[in-house]
Amino acid sequence: MPFRIILSKIVFLAFGLRFIFAQVDVIGDRTFLFIQNNNEINLPFFSNQSLDTPNYSVQKAVIVIHGANRNADDYYNSIYNNASDLGVLSETIIIAPQFLITADLNHWQPSTEFAFWSGTTPWSSGGLSNFTNEHPRDYEISSYTIMDSLIAHLLTIYPNIQDIALAGNSAGGQFVNRYAAGSDQDAEGKIRYIVSAPSSYVYMDEYRYREYLFPINWELPENCVGYNDYKYGLDDLNDYMSMMGIDSIRERYSRRKIQYLIGSIDTGGTQDCESMTQGSNRLERSIIYYNYLQYFYGSQIVDNQQIALISGIGHDHNGIFSSSCGRNAIFNIGDCEQYDNLIYPSSNFSSNNIFGEYPHTVNFINESVAGTHPLYSFLWNINDSLIYFDGNLGYTFSYPGLFDVSLIAFDQVGFSDTSVHQSLVHIDTLYGDIDWDTEVTDSDASLVLSHIVGDELLSPLQQATGDASNSASLSAFDASLILQFISGIIDGIPIHDSDSFIANGDLQSPEILGEVGDIVTIPISIENSNNLHSFTISFTYNNVQLESGSVYLGTISDYGFLVESSVSDSGSIIVTGASPTSMDGDFDLFTMYFIPTEFENGQLEIECNQIMLNEVTQEQSFSIIISNQLQVGDDIIPGRISLGNNFPNPFNSNTSINVYSDTNKDVFLYLNDINGRLVKVLLDTEKSKGLKTIHWSGTNDLGIKVQSGIYFYTLETEGFKETKKMILLK
Repeated sequence: MPFRIILSKIVFLAFGLRFIFAQVDVIGDRTFLFIQNNNEINLPFFSNQSLDTPNYSVQKAVIVIHGANRNADDYYNSIYNNASDLGVLSETIIIAPQFLITADLNHWQPSTEFAFWSGTTPWSSGGLSNFTNEHPRDYEISSYTIMDSLIAHLLTIYPNIQDIALAGNSAGGQFVNRYAAGSDQDAEGKIRYIVSAPSSYVYMDEYRYREYLFPINWELPENCVGYNDYKYGLDDLNDYMSMMGIDSIRERYSRRKIQYLIGSIDTGGTQDCESMTQGSNRLERSIIYYNYLQYFYGSQIVDNQQIALISGIGHDHNGIFSSSCGRNAIFNIGDCEQYDNLIYPSSNFSSNNIFGEYPHTVNFINESVAGTHPLYSFLWNINDSLIYFDGNLGYTFSYPGLFDVSLIAFDQVGFSDTSVHQSLVHIDTLYGDIDWDTEVTDSDASLVLSHIVGDELLSPLQQATGDASNSASLSAFDASLILQFISGIIDGIPIHDSDSFIANGDLQSPEILGEVGDIVTIPISIENSNNLHSFTISFTYNNVQLESGSVYLGTISDYGFLVESSVSDSGSIIVTGASPTSMDGDFDLFTMYFIPTEFENGQLEIECNQIMLNEVTQEQSFSIIISNQLQVGDDIIPGRISLGNNFPNPFNSNTSINVYSDTNKDVFLYLNDINGRLVKVLLDTEKSKGLKTIHWSGTNDLGIKVQSGIYFYTLETEGFKETKKMILLK
């Protein structure tokens, strides 16, 4: 028969009966009888009133749930004594149900067919009652179904009841926490829930402590696969809870009027991994759970649910129930500032010495004030750095800018307040000091160039610091100005007028011939240059047709230029350079090397898509055409001779030189050292025609390895002579 139908057939009877057993000291002197299909089962309880005789003078009910020891009599006596002290005993019915376990029945063998459970977890989480061969039962029933029925019966017998307090401590606190989430028994809106000192709570989703800021730290258990299974979360719900559904559980819990109680020195608790994901002890778990509810539901949850820490109390139900906040929660009598007059903490701070050059230390004075609860911890946010620090804080700013500073003050239960001072700290900019080491050096200029070619990624603040031309962008000209400042050529940066730094010049490259698989050398030079301090030149090419792109410097490095370059796999090259002094005239900038893999219609094109001299983009249209020398045929200019740049250059073992001649003249290629002495004859042929690639392994005519240094190679024939430089490194 479906579970709901079974419930509809339960009827309620009560009669007096008293048992005394040593196992649990006392079994309840009254029983609550459930009948289903003429089958009976009983639940013992303690009470100061009968459940079978109407009483119109009773206006309040307190149902108190015991802990794992099942000592319902102690819990009943605690509530009874407090009600008597407060003078409300005559108008209050007190009920202390007793959820026995198998061990109790095994020991005492009672004649009454009591409902019993296999252990603490089943009855505290709404599980079904147990049956054994020794203690057979006609049916099973959820502990939460019993509570639903008890409350419904209570309202029938005591029609003038205006307030029902369902309170539980320890395992009883777990019972109330989960029952409040799962039960649809709202008792006509009259029920309130008091959750005291449980060892664990039911979480509404899979997230735990790390999802919010409140700073309690403990070692989270690893590989705790069941941490979100019910009773700790909402996975794998039992029969009772699954009937309600997860969405209903979440929505219902947010509407419950719940007051949480926990002793301020209650640092014990279960140590299973599922509980440990919620905190290291009961005190922490209660505080964390209350903060979690605000994270999950929003801050408005505190309108329905409050928490109180009972000073100086450990895991003691009577100490908690008898405290002013315990009485306030259970009986709605007396004062509890933590509930009635809650004051949030107030965050505030002052500071001094908030202006200066980096590195600069600012002292922040914490002036936060506690509210109802003592201040617990503080979270500073300085320059997007989160710092937990109690008391005053000294912070050193290591780079320039305007900095916001905020402080969050947390109290003992996680309530917080935030104070924010925007643009509080002013750290002056040292223009050109991109690496923020308090000095402007060549390395800062190199960082600018590396950023331009993509080898370094400078932050927006670093780019602004390097903007020595005050142009709101970063260019190689900024690197030049940094070098000029270091050299003393200009007095300071940034400059405010760059009109005197206009440069011009024209890029040049000779006609290039090549064959598939051979190294193609492409020298790039500038002619008619004037006032040149920096350059940035970029190319694009078909990276399928041209492979192994590389760049080597020309004579420009001899004139004090810092140069950076990059070659991308997608087919682009960027070369940029800067010098402290201006250059005029004609000179080599750099050389590019490629290996063609195929020619399209006998030609390959390398397109120049940016030419920037100083800080001005040039209008020159420039591209490089590589012609396949096997297909040029009659188009070759008669008598053409060319000497290519060696590759690689510099080199440390082998380098190659391309020589082309379209004549039948004798061709000589020889090598001299820097003093002009002949080192080696590399080519000596008669009537040499076509493209030749000459290799040199760094040896002289005797086969002996020569020293590192600068060497000059010369191509000479009738009516033609050309010399170029190479560098041997070891």
